[in-house]
Amino acid sequence: RWGGEEFIVLLPNTTSEAAVVLADRIRSSFEQYPRTTTPVVTASFGVARLLEGENENALISRVDDALYQAKHEGRNRVVTACDVPVSSIMMTKTAEAAWNLRQRAEEQLQSDMAMHSQPLFPLEQEKQLHELRVHQVELERQNEELRHSQEELDAERGRYCDLYNLAPFGYLTISAKKMIKEVNIAAATMFGNVRSLLVKEPICRILPIEGQYLFYQHLKQCSEVGEFKELEMRLVRVDGELFWAHLQVALTQNGEYWIALRDITEQKRAELELLERIDRFERLAL
Repeated sequence: RWGGEEFIVLLPNTTSEAAVVLADRIRSSFEQYPRTTTPVVTASFGVARLLEGENENALISRVDDALYQAKHEGRNRVVTACDVPVSSIMMTKTAEAAWNLRQRAEEQLQSDMAMHSQPLFPLEQEKQLHELRVHQVELERQNEELRHSQEELDAERGRYCDLYNLAPFGYLTISAKKMIKEVNIAAATMFGNVRSLLVKEPICRILPIEGQYLFYQHLKQCSEVGEFKELEMRLVRVDGELFWAHLQVALTQNGEYWIALRDITEQKRAELELLERIDRFERLAL
């Protein structure tokens, strides 16, 4: 007995064809058994051959699918599982989780119904009631797992938001239509602490006119190469003041751009002062 009204028969050194013949003989004996007062009892069968390299869970999953196909097609029949190479039918985590879920549901249901030693309904109705109860337990467990997954997802999202917003570098998310979607705190500070005024605005809002062509060419190159690019250019604060920034641009799979930027105005000023001093010394040397 595998669970409820389901049974498993293991046939060593047997071909698929011989297993189907045996299953059909058993099915026929159920169908032809003489009865007077008891209801007609039929049997449905799923047959599967153990494939090379296949584990227990994968075999049970295939034969279980064949059994449910037999039930779905009207019961009282034998359905053979497709013998596909194991390399092409490797059990996914989702399928294995579903199989494990049903097993746990069966065990819980058997435990809950242990007090009922006699069936409360005719056999066919008892089978249907059993399936409904198993399905109910499966749904309850799925709901519980989904709730836990949602809680973990919310926690991960919260950690991501904290990492994005509290990062020491400025971050911008630009849509495929070149609109500003997200701005973290560091970036908002660079542009004048006006985060709400930047979101949903076109990226040209923060670009000087003379630097727009360079920036858009940079995005185009980033799209063609498929890797992040770096450049240094001046950007515009909301009050119109210009500042130098170092940008790293990356293209995402959904067509958005992620931009990391840092203010290098002081660095540029120091470089300019150094160049002026070198020029002054060179003049004195002459």
